[in-house]
Amino acid sequence: MADRIQNLKRAVRVLSMGARFYESAARCVNPRLAERFRAIAAERREAAEDIGVRLDALGADVGGADLWARLVAWYGRVIGWLYDGNDAIIMQLADHEDRTIRVMRGALETSSAAPERRVIEKHLAKFRESRDLMKGLREAG
Repeated sequence: MADRIQNLKRAVRVLSMGARFYESAARCVNPRLAERFRAIAAERREAAEDIGVRLDALGADVGGADLWARLVAWYGRVIGWLYDGNDAIIMQLADHEDRTIRVMRGALETSSAAPERRVIEKHLAKFRESRDLMKGLREAG
């Protein structure tokens, strides 16, 4: 049970960080990418909320997600200031996508409750799509 809760908490933190990171990145890229990044941020917020509901049902407190999310958002802004163009931001987002997939798989592996698994699987499919997008953008670089 402890691993299950820790993995769900980790998922909420990574998703919250990702939402903030994508929102920050949207301010640093061209309008077409900015629109897509905002949509990806919204998907992450929705997933974090859905998993947070599952944590509440287990009597667990998410805690700590806001601090990490602020740090990642700050990091995204710094990357945008330091590098001209989208390449560095896209590289960081592609890395974040890989991390998101790993964390969500970890949460899925330790989840035994069917409703919890459905929530994770639903969002995991979306994250695979955004990972493929970021990898494609990185390769097109």
